[in-house]
Amino acid sequence: MGSFFRFGDFNLVPSVVKCLKGELVLGSLVKEMLIGNMAMFLPFGFFLPFVTEKGNKKNIFAAAVIVPFAVEFLQLFLGRSFDVDDLLCNFMGILIGFYIAYKLKARTKNTAKTPK
Repeated sequence: MGSFFRFGDFNLVPSVVKCLKGELVLGSLVKEMLIGNMAMFLPFGFFLPFVTEKGNKKNIFAAAVIVPFAVEFLQLFLGRSFDVDDLLCNFMGILIGFYIAYKLKARTKNTAKTPK
């Protein structure tokens, strides 16, 4: 049980900054990781407004900050790493998912109001 709860590593410098400094090349693996982290949280942002009545922009923004931070924080104690790229990509994924749902709901409302 001791090896399961070991403290992980920190990465507090975003890949974009490393790229601009020339310390990192955005290869296909890095791109897949960044896109995958966004895609992983897209459904959370998308479905949240449909499952709760409190799915307004302010609450979604709070969830987009709190949930990825909680996931990354827990990973520290499970031997994984705390990565700022994961935080940013998860945050963006939730917001993009919410934006898609928001536009879809607005479009559905407008279609329902239009007489046929």
